[in-house]
This record gives sequence, structure tokens and C-alpha cells, in this order.
Amino acid sequence: MTWDLIDKENRTDGEVLSMIHLALTSRYHWGEIVTPIEWSRGEWQISRVYESGLGDLVLAFAYESIARAFSNLSDDINKKVALEKARTK
Repeated sequence: MTWDLIDKENRTDGEVLSMIHLALTSRYHWGEIVTPIEWSRGEWQISRVYESGLGDLVLAFAYESIARAFSNLSDDINKKVALEKARTK
């Protein structure tokens, strides 16, 4: 299923999130085998997911996460900047 989503040209936001979760889950399971070959297979697939044009949704999530970090630091100025970037993605 992950490969189907990677190969799909016009993914919905839900499909993008599913693709990320599926790749990370696959990496976890490959890692349970505990050899470098299996680890590298999982990492390789994750790299394909992240190179496949995740779009603005994921970038907005990243900015929102940065805003939360600034909030924890009581840095309201940078928090507002990050939130504005999240909203405009």
C-alpha cells in the first residue's frame, strides 16, 4: 500500500498522512529483524516517502510544531511568526 501511495500522482491530504505512517510502521517492523540490511530497507522507503512531494500540509504541521516549541520557551514573537507560516501553507 505504501508503494501505491508513493507512485500516486494526486494524493489527498489523508493519503499523504497514511503514506507517512505506513512507511514509518514498515521501518519499525524491518528494524525488529535487527540487521543493517533490514534497517536500510526501512530507511530507504522513508526517504522515498519524503522525497515524493508531501506538499504544504506537512510543511504546515512542521511550522505548527515549531510554534509549540517557541511557546514552551515563552517566545511569543517567534511563536506568532511560525503560526502565521503554518496558516498560510
